[in-house]
Amino acid sequence: MLTSDPMTDGADPIDNPDFNPHAYRPPNAETMAELRALARQWRAAVEAANDVRAELDAKVIQAKDAGHSFAQIREATGLGTGTVQMILAKAGRA
Repeated sequence: MLTSDPMTDGADPIDNPDFNPHAYRPPNAETMAELRALARQWRAAVEAANDVRAELDAKVIQAKDAGHSFAQIREATGLGTGTVQMILAKAGRA
């Protein structure tokens, strides 16, 4: 007889939501405001990172078109080989 469940050993249990109206607690306004603020901040950071990534991609393509070698681009950006290859491949410059 098994005394443990290999599917759940070491896993934190996930409680089901409590829809009991007698046990329901209204949301903490401060916590909800903090969550909203952090989510807005995260979305802004992702958008900014995407903008910088697009600018970097354009500069990598511009450098390749100007005759810089793959090794020079990789060394100047510090990006991995695969990342530089993906940037150039997306632009049809690989």
